[in-house]
Amino acid sequence: MQVFQTFQNLATSHIDFEITLLMVFASTNSIVFIFYCRSWNHNKTHYLRHKSCHILKINHLMSLLMSITLFLINMNNVIVLIVINGLNVNRKILITNWAIVQSIMALIAHSQNTVFPNIFAVSMFLLAIQKVISLKFPNFRSFVRFRPRCLAFIIINSFIISLVHKVAIPTICSWKQYDNNILCVLKNIDISSMFSYFLSCASISIYGYLILFVNDLPGKKYSSVSKTVILQTFSNFLFQSMLYVIKREIGTGSVIFQNSLACTIMELKFLALIIYLPFIIFNCRK
Repeated sequence: MQVFQTFQNLATSHIDFEITLLMVFASTNSIVFIFYCRSWNHNKTHYLRHKSCHILKINHLMSLLMSITLFLINMNNVIVLIVINGLNVNRKILITNWAIVQSIMALIAHSQNTVFPNIFAVSMFLLAIQKVISLKFPNFRSFVRFRPRCLAFIIINSFIISLVHKVAIPTICSWKQYDNNILCVLKNIDISSMFSYFLSCASISIYGYLILFVNDLPGKKYSSVSKTVILQTFSNFLFQSMLYVIKREIGTGSVIFQNSLACTIMELKFLALIIYLPFIIFNCRK
């Protein structure tokens, strides 16, 4: 209810939803770009023939869910802009409906943003570990196949840790009797982002070592799947580095930064593109 009231106040305080070409362009451009990436990525799943294919399918499913969420948020904004611009309707009812839908989508987006970046960073790290062990220690390949049960265990634990840090601890610390608890120190430390950044650094370091010091891996022998994973890892490293710098400059304790729907959408959009674009780059001919 508090989220809905916030969006309704935000909507009513805006000067009659002042429409600009930039707002319309930004929303429609996001929709077109998301579906463009989705159409290319759909065919890629039929070509994945790899022992770690299930990890990539998990990433593909995450990107699909993120795209659907971003699409619905943008569609809600576009519909409101079109209706207000072209039709004479009750503005109060329209703003109320917009606030309800937007608050629901905001909760979904924030819940995805709580878990997906960590799961993606973990999956990229697992693929890097799998690659280096398969090449340097071939006798231990059976230990890094990451069967579905093992992956489910890892993902569930990542999900629980993310919820504890981003939901449970802030909720507990909001109670006055626990305000001075040691756990509340973690409230202002963005451990989740630091964890993703650390895994991204570790993953890109592993691939850098393989490319520079392993002679059995010339670039021409890389399969499209390997190239895709390496580019995803590198892109995620750059994105996490950029995000870390931004949060450090603005401040992790900034309420505006942490609770902003725009920031959440930015993180989800970039993460979805990190997953999508390598598929497009290395499989555009198909």
